[in-house]
Amino acid sequence: MTALYVDRAAILFDGVIYSVPRPGRHHDVIRFMAEKFGPDWYLHDDEQGFVLSDGSFADRARAWEHAVLAGQLLPRAPTDARGGRLYSEDIF
Repeated sequence: MTALYVDRAAILFDGVIYSVPRPGRHHDVIRFMAEKFGPDWYLHDDEQGFVLSDGSFADRARAWEHAVLAGQLLPRAPTDARGGRLYSEDIF
């Protein structure tokens, strides 16, 4: 079995995963969503996270675990300063 890895930054909004190709970051997804839904879309519930290699959404904590296991963390990424939460700067 191949281990899952973090593929790209994403936002889960109203049950739908929105993302942009890597190395796009969350602010790129936010910009895309503002163009699609208007500037007030962020007033609704959303969750920043990542799309994994199997297409599933992972919150920042679960994505951190997969990035560590897959050896994706960049050398400059903090090992614990973020409390086990992944940010796109840590891998892209």
